[in-house]
Amino acid sequence: MTIARNKLVEKAQKDYEYLTGDAATRRLEELREKAIYDEYFAYERGKEKGEARGIEHGKIKTAIEMMN
Repeated sequence: MTIARNKLVEKAQKDYEYLTGDAATRRLEELREKAIYDEYFAYERGKEKGEARGIEHGKIKTAIEMMN
């Protein structure tokens, strides 16, 4: 009886480690994916700001050239 109970406890413990390990792996993957999206959107936002500044700079340069 004790041997069967020990085997049952061992199996339950292995199942628990498998399931919690799997959940931890999924969580790490979710965090990694979020980091990738955050980096991408930060890059895109920076690119948009840079383009807007370039357009403003171009307008100012054109206005100065028109005054000369």
